[in-house]
Amino acid sequence: MFKILIILITLVPFIITGCGQSEKEILSIKVKQLEAENAILKNTPQGRYAKASDIEKNNKPDEALQEYNEIIKLYPNTDESKNAQLRINAIMQAKQEEKEKEEAKKREYEESIKPPLQLVKAQIVFNVLGYPEAKVIVKNTSSKIVDAYTVSIYCYDNFNNPVKKYNADSNKFGGISQDIINPGQSNGYDGTWTLHGHENTTKIKVVLDKVHMSDNSTWTPQKGQEISVETTK
Repeated sequence: MFKILIILITLVPFIITGCGQSEKEILSIKVKQLEAENAILKNTPQGRYAKASDIEKNNKPDEALQEYNEIIKLYPNTDESKNAQLRINAIMQAKQEEKEKEEAKKREYEESIKPPLQLVKAQIVFNVLGYPEAKVIVKNTSSKIVDAYTVSIYCYDNFNNPVKKYNADSNKFGGISQDIINPGQSNGYDGTWTLHGHENTTKIKVVLDKVHMSDNSTWTPQKGQEISVETTK
C-alpha cells in the first residue's frame, strides 16, 4: 500500500501538467499490479494476522476470534498460527473476566435491593369485641438491626371484595412497628394492628413499604418490586 502511495505522489505532477496517454496507461497498469500484489499479501499469514489484529484493536473481539481461528485453520504450522492461538486465549480470558465482573455487579445489585425483612405470615384474629386485627410475622434476614418498618394492609371480605374504610375510597390500612429486631430474629407474634374502620375484614394482603435500621439506613422497594404476604385458610 505504501508503494502505491509513493508512485501516486511521484506521478501526480505529471498527471496535473498533462502527461501523455501512454503515461496514463502505464500508471494505470502499475496501480493495478500493485493492487494485485496487495491483495495477494492480504491473503498471506502475515496479512491475515494483521487484519485480525486491526479488528481486535477496534474492539470487535468476536470478529477477531473468527479471523484468528481462520488463520489457525489455513496456516497451522506458522508463527502467525501460534500467535493467533495466544490472542484467542487472551480474548477468551478477557471475556470470562468481563462475564464474572458483570455477574458480580448483578449479585451486588440484587443484594442491595434485597429487603432486610421477610414477611413470614399474615393472619386475621378477632379481639374480645369482635373487631378484626392483623397479625404479621416478620423475620430479620439481614446483618443489621431493624428498629422500625411500615406496611400497607389491604383488607378484603370473604367474597374477596375490598373492605373500604367508612367515608374513604381505599381498603388500605397503614401499619407501623418500632420494635427492635436483631439479625435472624422473628417478630410479630405478640402484636397486632386493629383494623379500625375495616370491620368486615376477613382476609388481608400485607405489603412491606419501608424498613429502617439502627445505623440510620433505610430500605424501600425498587420500582416494580413488591414484598408481600397474604392470609391463607
